[in-house]
Amino acid sequence: MLSLSEIQTYYPAHLQHRGEFLLREYLQYKILELLFESNYALKFSFLGGTCLRIIHNNNRFSEDLDFDNFNLTTDFNRRRRSSYSGPTGR
Repeated sequence: MLSLSEIQTYYPAHLQHRGEFLLREYLQYKILELLFESNYALKFSFLGGTCLRIIHNNNRFSEDLDFDNFNLTTDFNRRRRSSYSGPTGR
């Protein structure tokens, strides 16, 4: 992970003083990177205001990451059932 001073170097001078904004955006990119490099990447659809800003270069301000999913609950339930071995008696 980069330090705030390292993150600031990627932004124009007029934005570098907005440390909280820069850190939030950096963390959003890291979360997206982790999510879309995972085995579940094809199960998610990135949408909402942050998607408009990052993907479509829209100036809309948004702080959250919005997703829709495709049968992800079914996959997690199946995985949970297959890993459940019953009570251990402890």
